[in-house]
Amino acid sequence: MTDSRNWGKTLALTSRRAIEIWRESGPAVLFQKALGETVFRQMLCFERSLAEPVEPAAPMPGVTVEELPASRAHELQWLRPETNLHAIADRFCEGQRCFVASMEGRIVHARWLSTGKAWCEVLATEIPLAPGAAYLYESFTAPEVRTVGLARAVGKFSLRRLREEGVQIVVAVVDPWNREGRRSLENAGWANRGHLGLLRLGPWRRLIGGNRTAGLRRAPASADTAYWNSVAERVLKRDRYHDPFLGRLKRRAHLSLISRWANAPAANSRTLKTDLFEEADGTDALVPCLFRRGTRVVGIDISSKIAASANTQLKDQASIIAADARSLPFGSGSFDLVVSPSTLDHFRDPRDLELSLREIQRVLRRDGRLIITLDNRQNLFDPLLRLASTLGLVPYYLGQSYSMDELKRALNRSGFDVLEVTGILHSLRLTAVTSTAIASRLKSRRLIRLVHRVLLRAQQLERTRWRYLTASFVCALAAPRVRVGDERAVEPSAGASTAPVLELT
Repeated sequence: MTDSRNWGKTLALTSRRAIEIWRESGPAVLFQKALGETVFRQMLCFERSLAEPVEPAAPMPGVTVEELPASRAHELQWLRPETNLHAIADRFCEGQRCFVASMEGRIVHARWLSTGKAWCEVLATEIPLAPGAAYLYESFTAPEVRTVGLARAVGKFSLRRLREEGVQIVVAVVDPWNREGRRSLENAGWANRGHLGLLRLGPWRRLIGGNRTAGLRRAPASADTAYWNSVAERVLKRDRYHDPFLGRLKRRAHLSLISRWANAPAANSRTLKTDLFEEADGTDALVPCLFRRGTRVVGIDISSKIAASANTQLKDQASIIAADARSLPFGSGSFDLVVSPSTLDHFRDPRDLELSLREIQRVLRRDGRLIITLDNRQNLFDPLLRLASTLGLVPYYLGQSYSMDELKRALNRSGFDVLEVTGILHSLRLTAVTSTAIASRLKSRRLIRLVHRVLLRAQQLERTRWRYLTASFVCALAAPRVRVGDERAVEPSAGASTAPVLELT
């Protein structure tokens, strides 16, 4: 009887909290919080480089900033009475360090830093630090002095101390819903490097993400020729790598975008497409239509096998080259238009996104345009797509997904002005693939037609305020930013300077 009463009380409290979140933040936030409490929890990853000197904090009369020795650990209870002194003693024994600010002999701010073992309490997992990295956690200021600037003063003091000791970068993770914590780090000059998540299914655990953070150890890169050649060998043996209807739907969405955003092609204009996966084997090939627009089309792919297959399919409709988007083998100002359909979101290290964008900026003419689409992180079911990829249910590596704001910031940092944005191919991720697969397996023409009609009708969501919750891809039209007096806004990357240049005549 007691167990049933406890269960009923827990259910009532959970239901009440769910209703509060729905009313305060909406269904999207409720869904993501529910997912975080069950199978997949995400944190925001921040980092602070110590490559450059850290300026000292301005003097604060009456405030003492110092590193707390283990012999004074008991003083932390003045700040947080719930502090477990045995756990604090264990931290000091493990080599973890505490930096504090005191006023009138009482600790009013404390933060912990670790250069060895990094444990995330919220994710309940160890975070793999890279060599030369430190981990910041449990930064807390007494409520009555939170507007004084103590966190920044202690932050500068601790960063200067770590830099003197040879630490190169500091990592911190923050709950996405902790707006105050996020704002504090951003105001202190920390860079937001995306998400770090923990996937859990019963006793099984797996850490996902963090690839944009230099302070975390990385898995070996897989976005290279050998990896994508192996993908080509597996995928191109099939008749199609996805449902033909979904291929046509994807193709139509991208061509509609190009038609709206690209000017009518001038004589001898040149277009670059940044991968050829669709052209190698799929109903979503774009090059034939780009070719019919009267432009000269060049297609590249990092996989020589995919490039060869695309060349067979396209015949004389395009010039096909096996090349890496991070090091384009073309001279500056070679193209009027670059079309990049979900290409640059397949890197193991998402910092390669900006490296590729700088290369694209270089090879575009001054009045050229870039049309880019990337996997949409704001899609409600994007976490489930990441889970499917982790479990090997997707035939290739997906890489990072991006919000619209993240895409715009990456373009701005890479020398582009963003002209227009939108989201395309509307469906909750995986639902389109799953529903079409079920309908096809049942061989019910009526069900197949119904699924197709629903998916076609869903594309109207692009015109609504919900478009970034349902779009599979975030999309942007961008133009190279040219400084006054400069021929090019962004210099060729180091990688580009060593690549053989192909002159397009």
